[in-house]
Amino acid sequence: MKVAIFGASGQTGLFLVERALLQNHEVAAFVRTPETFPLRHEQLRVLTGDVRSREAVAQAIEGADAVICAVGELLKSSRVGSQATENIIAAMKQHGVKRLVTVTGPGAGDRKKRTGGLARLILKLFVNLDDKERQEELIQASGLDWIIVRPSLLTNDPHTGAYRVGPDVTHGIATKLARSDLAEFMLNQLTDDTYVHQMPAIHH
Repeated sequence: MKVAIFGASGQTGLFLVERALLQNHEVAAFVRTPETFPLRHEQLRVLTGDVRSREAVAQAIEGADAVICAVGELLKSSRVGSQATENIIAAMKQHGVKRLVTVTGPGAGDRKKRTGGLARLILKLFVNLDDKERQEELIQASGLDWIIVRPSLLTNDPHTGAYRVGPDVTHGIATKLARSDLAEFMLNQLTDDTYVHQMPAIHH
């Protein structure tokens, strides 16, 4: 499968690219600074651009079978997640690509009801939840075959292959998830219809 990955140079994005290549996918990794991107592979294309550029995003998605968005914000005030999502949706419609798998966060949208009070407080301090909610709203209204994945606190712990996942899974202050496990789950959603049009939470 040909997969376009946005946010490919981030911590989660690197795991996504690496595992996608292990699964024999052809990967187009969209990054801002290709000279610092550490991965090289015969089935990997590293594309340079800004996710806020609709033209650059459209060029990256052309020829793809599916799209993964793992764009993160460096600043709490950033709106890059929703800007990227808007451009990705437009490009997918332009090129007839249907499957979109996106990672947001544990406290966005209706997950507020299932996230502990202390966890919500910490999230508000470091994450722009308003932008993540805008991102989710855009995806839900897109008409695409989308899956929004809401992980708990992410770590660089070793891959386990064991995690709890589902729309009713509850996050807490102590729940965590290895990025390699998140990458595995997200890549599985490229061909699994179980969670299409759903927003499963996931943690160990």
